[in-house]
Amino acid sequence: SFGAEVQASLESSGIELLFNTEVVPDSFVVPASLAAPIKLRVRSTKRPAEAPPPPPAAAKSPFDLSALGGKRVSKPAAAPFEPAERELECACYMLAAGRDANTAKLEL
Repeated sequence: SFGAEVQASLESSGIELLFNTEVVPDSFVVPASLAAPIKLRVRSTKRPAEAPPPPPAAAKSPFDLSALGGKRVSKPAAAPFEPAERELECACYMLAAGRDANTAKLEL
């Protein structure tokens, strides 16, 4: 798709794209000099996808519990989500918000 091509092109140019993130309040620092980098902290807003556990080796199907001794197996509760934070230093910062970013006039 066109979006995937644009993403691949930007990433191959060394541009890092961050998805499902937000700027930590009061962390955006615009320097007085254009020679100094912009500094900000971002954090994830979405829990990373977790891979499902592999089925037991002896099970014939996902519904065959004989390999587990016929006992009901419950999924453990998910750990509380703690967003990962990181500090960024950049020369330029572009934000696209909403379902569909309004970037048509940017000629990207």
